[in-house]
Amino acid sequence: MHRTKTVAWLLGIVLSLGTCSLLAQPAGDARLLFEQGTLAFQNEDYAAAAALFRQSYEVRPSWKLLFNLGQAEAAASAFAEALEAFEDYLVQGGDQVPIERRSMVEAELARLRLLVGFIQIDAEEGLVVQINERTKGETPMLAPIRASAGQNKIALLRDGDVIWARTVSVGSGLVVTVNARTGDDAGGVDAGREGDAAGTSEALPAGEAAGRPMMITGAALLSVGGAVLVTGGVFLGLANKSWHRADDASTHDEPAFHKHNDDFQTRRTVAAVSLSIGAALAIAGAVMVGVAVQRGKDKKTSPPLSLQSGGVAVHF
Repeated sequence: MHRTKTVAWLLGIVLSLGTCSLLAQPAGDARLLFEQGTLAFQNEDYAAAAALFRQSYEVRPSWKLLFNLGQAEAAASAFAEALEAFEDYLVQGGDQVPIERRSMVEAELARLRLLVGFIQIDAEEGLVVQINERTKGETPMLAPIRASAGQNKIALLRDGDVIWARTVSVGSGLVVTVNARTGDDAGGVDAGREGDAAGTSEALPAGEAAGRPMMITGAALLSVGGAVLVTGGVFLGLANKSWHRADDASTHDEPAFHKHNDDFQTRRTVAAVSLSIGAALAIAGAVMVGVAVQRGKDKKTSPPLSLQSGGVAVHF
């Protein structure tokens, strides 16, 4: 039984377990949309993949598809939407979600929660709220809207027409309040301008104000990344044991071979994903801590750090 044993081979593996059975009895165009989404993901067109997975879910809702949707949204840097998809996946899947898969998703949720903030919209009633061209509800919005950290395009629509638009910057873990009621051009459209926004952080000297949130976030990323790396190492060892057991049973005990082989496949996948995500988190955390330290020394604001998602691809 031929199998490569290198870690590099494991790290090259990408994930989707149990999703093929999801569409065994497709409804309408759900299967076609799902297959198109998978192809788009493989072609690294993550935004298109997310849109197609979402359409497939709307045609035939299945909690299993939310896993793929979360992967695509995360890979497209739509962290708020990825967070929502993974949370819904765990809630809707409940006890049906395998323990190993649940642990992996919870680790990804911990990462994503460090990459989102909130937007509070203050506007007249009856307006449709869109953030990054995605409809979030209608005013009044009683609770802040979760949004990906970074630049977000906000638009308010009446009868399908955009009557107010701004681009605002959202900080990780912060609430930005956007006032769409006042201003000399409050009824106009200026999507390139940063709108009336106020975060919850207190005023600090430039270097310290820039460095403190980044230092905290970086330390958190390092901590979470280290934990995920440890989990990956544990599952890598378990996968290696399962591989040897399957190899030993391959010539004389077919049921045992299939059992150990299934264990190997699952543990190998969890190990690959955990090691990949853990390494990405730890590296990002180290970079952020380094940048925060440098900012503190220079006492000036440096360009914001851009984090890229470590989304997981889909194979069948």
